[in-house]
Amino acid sequence: MVDQVYAALGISAQAVVGQASEIVPEWAGLLGAIGIIGMSVRPIWGSIRKRFKAAGPLKEIVPDNQKDLAGSLPVISECCQACDCSSDSKR
Repeated sequence: MVDQVYAALGISAQAVVGQASEIVPEWAGLLGAIGIIGMSVRPIWGSIRKRFKAAGPLKEIVPDNQKDLAGSLPVISECCQACDCSSDSKR
C-alpha cells in the first residue's frame, strides 16, 4: 500500500531514507543509538542469565528397594486393634 502511494506521488523510498540521514545530526543519531542500547541491556542480560542459570543442587535418586520404611505397617485386625489375630501365625 505504501509502495503504491509513493509510486502515485512519484517519490522514491530510497531517496527519502537517504535524505533523512542528512537531516538528523550525527550527535542525535549517536544519542538515539546509545538510548536504544541502554533500554536493551536489562532484557538481554535477563535472557542470558535465564539461559545459563544453574539448575541447583542435584537430588540423589534412591531406588525403591533401598528406601527405609519409617515405621512398621499398621496391624489390621478383625476383632480389635490390640489383638493380633490377623497375623500369619494362625494361633
